[in-house]
Amino acid sequence: MVLLASTTQRALIFQGGGALGAYEAGVFKELYDRLHEPGKPLFDIVAGTSIGAINAAILVSHVIKNDNSWKNADKALLDFWRCFASPTPLSGAYGEFWFGEAGRRYYSAKEFFSRGLEKVHSAPKYNLRLQIL
Repeated sequence: MVLLASTTQRALIFQGGGALGAYEAGVFKELYDRLHEPGKPLFDIVAGTSIGAINAAILVSHVIKNDNSWKNADKALLDFWRCFASPTPLSGAYGEFWFGEAGRRYYSAKEFFSRGLEKVHSAPKYNLRLQIL
């Protein structure tokens, strides 16, 4: 006869994929708001891949530093992502608004690459001019 453990465990697994990590932070905030009960563990297992592993490490580190308390874990993860947040550059000057979301992504990447992105990387030291193909 096989006996199954009567204890239910919750696992939180974060996926990898760059900007998906910021999205996951928002999803975690919602989970936290709905599931958190003071004095009880929110998740028993927390893991991830790539940026998801970083999200997981931030949460686990916060819980360990706070005597296994999940209190304000949502804020710890969101604070990490706010540190790297940057507004989308002003667009529309060259008609890129015609391209919708694809245009916004293209011109944001172009702007961030050519001018740098605070807290992530600095602008190239050489004079670089990106042109539309």
